[in-house]
Parts: sequence; structure tokens; C-alpha cells
Amino acid sequence: MGSSLIVAYGNDPLYLAIVWQLVELEKASGNTPTVLDVSPVVGIVGDAINRRALRLFGIPSPDVAFHACLLDAGVKLFSAPDFVAQGRSTPLSKEALEGIRETTRSALISFSRDPEPRVTRAPWKKLQSRLLKAGMETFYAVSGVLASDPGIDTVIVLNGRFPHQRGALEAAYEYDRAVKHYEKGDKADTYWFESYSTLDRVRTQETVDFTLDHLATEEALELGREWMARRSSGGANIYARFFDDQSVVDSSMRTRRVVGFFTSSQDEFAALGPEWHVQEWMDQLLAFEVALSRIESEDVEVYLRVHPNFATKSLRSFRRERAAIEALGSRHPELRIIWHDEQVNSYSLVSDTDVVVVWDSTIGLEASAYGKPVWELAASYYDLYADVRQWFGPDQSPSPDALEFKVDTTRALRFMAYLDIREPSLSAKTIALRESITPPMSLGLRFTNILSSGGAPTPRIALESIRDSFGHRRADINLAAVRNFIAKNRRRRIQPEQ
Repeated sequence: MGSSLIVAYGNDPLYLAIVWQLVELEKASGNTPTVLDVSPVVGIVGDAINRRALRLFGIPSPDVAFHACLLDAGVKLFSAPDFVAQGRSTPLSKEALEGIRETTRSALISFSRDPEPRVTRAPWKKLQSRLLKAGMETFYAVSGVLASDPGIDTVIVLNGRFPHQRGALEAAYEYDRAVKHYEKGDKADTYWFESYSTLDRVRTQETVDFTLDHLATEEALELGREWMARRSSGGANIYARFFDDQSVVDSSMRTRRVVGFFTSSQDEFAALGPEWHVQEWMDQLLAFEVALSRIESEDVEVYLRVHPNFATKSLRSFRRERAAIEALGSRHPELRIIWHDEQVNSYSLVSDTDVVVVWDSTIGLEASAYGKPVWELAASYYDLYADVRQWFGPDQSPSPDALEFKVDTTRALRFMAYLDIREPSLSAKTIALRESITPPMSLGLRFTNILSSGGAPTPRIALESIRDSFGHRRADINLAAVRNFIAKNRRRRIQPEQ
């Protein structure tokens, strides 16, 4: 028997429900769980629903009801400010502070939707300061709890990509406590709970075979095919919902090899430490520039598919990167650019492509499952397991003859099967609790959701993200998005009556 500290924050009903699930799991294992709410030191950065708007409409914040459930169940619930002063006696090392700064940069990239956040401007400078302070005060709060209760042997923290999460991790490391990570699952009503984070590129890939050990070979491969089928149909891939079956490659007429380049949108991963920054390239467009120069020839046809998530970039980032892509096209006239808001189906493209080159996009995993040779220009979460090749710098450039290789498709399919089954399902009790603390849908709640769109830390950032998403796409794509939204909400309204 032991004792664990679960670090929680914010008012997202799903994350709060996962914390409840962890409480139940700890109890079932004979452990005594304590929940530390760090929301007061994190502030609105950790909220999924804008608290001020909730108060305006008289809607209780979900965490209020959740805290009541914890106390009714006899779970110890601490508030971070009660332990910050005590924790200040624990020194914040230079390495720990650097880790918090690193995740602050990652968070700023996410919130600003720009790989180059303008931290010299007042709003972003202020947010940077708030994020950094949240990380440091969370460190002190967790340190204070651990100092007051030496019996706590495990600290359970969210994935670790934001400063307050990193602060909790650094405190656990300082006190030499075991660490576990939790996160919401990729599928509905699932969650992640492991001794390593979902962002741990190496550990996640090392556990694939162990996770699939109970499955027969064909069972695992079939699970992988089902996962890929859902992705290509839009079931698990929000971008595929805008695709149609058109392709820009005429495979029946062509005589040249086709090499497809696919951009990525995960800029914030570049700020997550050495295991995500193993490539030599400064950025993906510079990498594409070199790769194009190395493989262009009379018998090669090339295209560049811009990631659909490009539409969500900030206006400043969108204009800068669009100009850079256009300049790349002007320097390589043979390059066909397929923009983010063209409804060309990326999966149809892959099927008509001989070689795929990606930065770190998931399309590389799927292309490998199709049997296409894949070259990765940057680290990805599947690159050490799937049968893909690394092209991490100009000195590693393959010769044109070496671009194509025989692919072991089972590696990608097995990794997809791992993604499909690695996350357990929430219990019926947990799902019921989540529903009980989720405010009923109303006009007021819809308004608060808009003001917190995408987990934005301020209403201004939320509204700008919505504006940019629509402003950076063609009218027909926006119309399809509105229709999808209306249809989705119509289904929500009629479901309780069925």
C-alpha cells in the first residue's frame, strides 16, 4: 500500500472525470489518493470553459461539482495556494527552471498559433510571464505537499507539455518520487495512464510489442487496418472530413516517378527537448528545399501537400509561411502545390505516389502501411517502429536510386493497432460522473465555449483563432464546416429522445 498525489487543474469535465477514474484506480490498488488542485495558481490558462462567462450566465463551473464529489467520497482535496509558501523552501534548480521555460515556449507556440511568438508585444509578454509563474508556483505547491507528507510515493501528472505540468514533474523529481502520467484518449471515453508521457517518443515505441503481445499476428494487423480506415474516413481524423476522392496524379498516363511532400503543423514539439529535435534542419521548408534539389530530375514528378491545419495559424504566421511556400514553388517550377483548403484527398494522393517525404506528419505512418517508401525529415512518434527512413540532415541525403525501398507494411499496421488498444476505457461510473458535472447545453454555454475555443487562455485569443480558421480557407470549405457543425448539434439535440 502507498499514497499518491494527483495533480489536477481547470474545469474541463473530461479531464476532471479522468482524475476521478485515477482516484478509483488508486483505491482499488490499495493506495490512498490525494488530489491537489493547482487551478488557483494556474489561472484561466487551464480552463476549458471561460469562468467569467459562466458566472455571467449563472452557470456553475464543472470543477465546483467535481470537488464536492471528491469530498463526498472521502478523498483528501488540497488547494495549491495553501502549500506554495511552504514549498518555497525547496530550491528551484537551474535545470528545473529551464524545463519550465522550455514548456512555456511550447505553450506560447500553441496559444499564438505561430512558431515564432511575438513575446516582445505586451499581451504575449504578459502571457509568457503568467505561464512561467504558473509553472514555478506549481513546483512550489507540489513541493510543499510532498514536504508535508513524506508518505506520498507517487505523483500523477498530466502529460507535461505545459509549464504547470512541468513544474509538478520537476517537484516530483526533486523529491525522488515515482511519476505517472495521465491524458485523455484518442477515442471517446478512453484515457491514458502510464509511467511515461504520451509525448515520450522513445518509450511509447518501445512498448508496442508488449502491448500487442496478447494478440495473434493477423488480429493485430486487422486492428491496424481498422484504425487506418477510420482515419481516412474522418472518423478519427478531423481534417479528412473535407476531403473528396479527387487526385492530382494521373497514374494511368504518367511515366515518371511521383514524390509527394507533406507538411506538418506540430511546431510546438520543437520546444520539447532533445528527443524531438534530432534533425539538423532549421525548419521544414528549408528541409524540403534541400530534398527537392536532391531528387528533382526529368524522371521525377513532385508535389507539396500543405497540411489542412495550416488554416488555424495566426494571421501573421499564415502570411509568412504562405509567402515562403510560394517562394519555394517559384524556385522549383515543377513543384505542384496543393494548398490546405483544396479538397484533394491526401489518401488518394498517397495511393498514386511512389515515394512520400514528410516532416513528422501522421500521413507518413499511413503511407508506410500502404507500402509506400517514406522518408522522414524530422522525428515523429512512430519513426523508431514503422518501416520508414530518416533523412535528418543534408549530409544524410539518399541518392535518387535509393529513394525507393521494399516496405514492411506490418510495422506500420502493428503501430496503428497499438494506438487503437493502448488506452483503457473509462468506467460507467466515471462516464456518469462526467455527465453529471457537465453543464446542460444552453445559449449561455455555447457563448462561453466560443470564448474558450481550443482551450485559449483569453477570449481575444479564442476569437482570433475562430476568425483565422475561417479567414484562411475557401468559402466552400467554410460552408462545409458550418454544415457539419449544424448537423453535429442537431444529432446532440435529438439523441436524448431516442
